[in-house]
Amino acid sequence: MKKITLLTFILLGSIAFSQERVGLPQPKFSAMKSELRIATGWMFQPDGKWMSRKNRIPCEANADEKILVDYEGFGLGVDNFIYYQFRDLSYKDSTYTILIKKMKSGYYDYPSISRGWKNYNNIQYVVFNKSELQKALSNIQDEKTNYIEIKPVMVQTIEWVLDNEELAKLRSDIVENFNNKESNNTFIFHIAPYKKKALVQFQIYNLDKHDLDKTLSWYTIGFIRAGDEGMFVKNKNDLFKKCYFETSYDIFNTFIKL
Repeated sequence: MKKITLLTFILLGSIAFSQERVGLPQPKFSAMKSELRIATGWMFQPDGKWMSRKNRIPCEANADEKILVDYEGFGLGVDNFIYYQFRDLSYKDSTYTILIKKMKSGYYDYPSISRGWKNYNNIQYVVFNKSELQKALSNIQDEKTNYIEIKPVMVQTIEWVLDNEELAKLRSDIVENFNNKESNNTFIFHIAPYKKKALVQFQIYNLDKHDLDKTLSWYTIGFIRAGDEGMFVKNKNDLFKKCYFETSYDIFNTFIKL
């Protein structure tokens, strides 16, 4: 009887003083606020002609390379997207806005000889202070190339994302990386609306800018880039002379209010 009483005391004591298992707070997403799923990507080619592809800015290609524009790694283009989405993000007692971009990517099993191409999808996302983003996008002017810079809370890429698992992957990635977020990113909304022509030209990208010769800067196009392509431009106004996405005014207006 004494042994039973002692055992009961030990068990009760261990329960009383055991540490509770408390997990980290989990991000919560609102329903989709807006979405963009269709645009035409344009690239000015060395032969002086423009080339276009659906939801993809094709790579530059000389006459001998044009046959490769839709082939394997070249087919990713300078930038591509499956969709862009805006949602609200609630995390750690704060509400943010998250821009989610799903895009096509891929790799070679044998990159040194460009053999064994495999396709997969990525998600790239950027978290903004909600009020700062609203303010930044509140004065987009018609008939003008609007260059809008904003400092994001964080910018991340998630590789190998299957259909219907996007939000689950996002939750895990935000928890893992939120405290390690970088502060030196600059995010760009480059938007040129033309209401009378019923179209909008745009570029949405993360800016990786390095002074090379004090007149030339490196602009990373397309969030973090679809492939290994980049673009040298002398200034931000030259970007639309080289490449951009284009969609109808009405479609873009449902994504970002003009």
